[in-house]
Amino acid sequence: MVVSVKAIFIYTGKAFKQPNIQIEDIQYQDFIRAYFMSIIPLNGAMPSASKTYDTIQLLRHLYRSLIEVTGQTHPIYLNHEVFNHAIGLISEAKPDDLTNVANNAIRLQAISKTIDALGFTLTPTDYKSAYASVNTNYTKKAQRAKAAKDMLDGIADPSIPDDENKLITIKAFLNVVALINLTQSVGEKIVLNLLLLLIVTGFRYEEASGVQEDALERIPVKGDALALAKKFHLPLYDLKINYLGSKHSSTTAHWVEPNAIALVESIFASVISLTKPFREVLIKQRKSNFTNFIPSTLPVGIDGLVDLSDIDGILITTAATGGKNARNRIKKTLANMKIFPAIDVEDPSNASKSIIKYTRTDLNEGYLSYITNEMKLLSNGDGFFRNQPHKGKYIRINYEKLLFIYPSGASSIGQSRLYNNIIRDVGANEDFSCVGCSK
Repeated sequence: MVVSVKAIFIYTGKAFKQPNIQIEDIQYQDFIRAYFMSIIPLNGAMPSASKTYDTIQLLRHLYRSLIEVTGQTHPIYLNHEVFNHAIGLISEAKPDDLTNVANNAIRLQAISKTIDALGFTLTPTDYKSAYASVNTNYTKKAQRAKAAKDMLDGIADPSIPDDENKLITIKAFLNVVALINLTQSVGEKIVLNLLLLLIVTGFRYEEASGVQEDALERIPVKGDALALAKKFHLPLYDLKINYLGSKHSSTTAHWVEPNAIALVESIFASVISLTKPFREVLIKQRKSNFTNFIPSTLPVGIDGLVDLSDIDGILITTAATGGKNARNRIKKTLANMKIFPAIDVEDPSNASKSIIKYTRTDLNEGYLSYITNEMKLLSNGDGFFRNQPHKGKYIRINYEKLLFIYPSGASSIGQSRLYNNIIRDVGANEDFSCVGCSK
């Protein structure tokens, strides 16, 4: 079977109720030809005729907007405004066909992403679709039926994905949301919110876990984009997530799909609220040049000592916190950190209980030694920062600036031991290494 596509490079055609004009710039013609060849599969697979035709049609359509917006014809002048102008013309031509407008907006987004990856334009085009893709079962079946009719052997276009081929189903997404509401663990809530952000943005794990708490930036929409936002009841601003791209990527911003703006903002608000006390711990520790790891809330008796029972839930939280086994677990945990009590004697008023107390100095020096020598988080009075890879180098980010942070141990399954005054970034591996180990 032969599939043919009429590839036109020298004029725009009359698409979207716009006049047909000559593409006089040879460089722009060559640009369309090069893009056309780039989307032809090299593995022998059959290209999608509809996808190929629609893409070439949009590249020709962009030529009109390029001239109107910039007065230029060379493809290096393609920019964000040109793409916005192009989708505006499409919307005006098809005001009652949101599905068609949305599909073309998504195709323009794919073109923008490809162009920006090549980096030949004077400024990044950085176009993000302002429309949700129509993705119902009915629509998919209708597309397959139409595609099958267009094929001589009745086989549907393989470029239209089945539901089972999606990376994540709606049910799985809703399960994550439900888990956030069900779990009582702060650590699990933070990790699940990170998972939601990964799903919504498509970030790499290293990129998402390195996002900073002030990464969101609202950019008011103007002109045609504002009119479209009002028409389709979308937010009147674009939402940008500033981040550091990994894998030698130069990307520093992700534009959120308009229909996902509310979700992304709620993720940030929820995590910032959950992590507020952890930031306060880090800020106080950094002000002391990491010489004081014992919080002022830890009770000290009239004898100047700290009772083992008071450490439970303040310095360390275990699965037995608040129970009769808590003291034994806390004592064992401190012993593993080479922190030993100053007093450990039988209670004269209760033969089944011991009086176990520590000095604040021993506790603080023990923590300082453990964090420096075992966890390797301190060096010469400096530490608790992340070296985020970006463009072949490393950018320093203090933990308190990161969005996703939690107490050491919070990512372990069961979270049976948390070090409440040792705050880590979610990207750290030490917590995961303890999964399944004896607590």
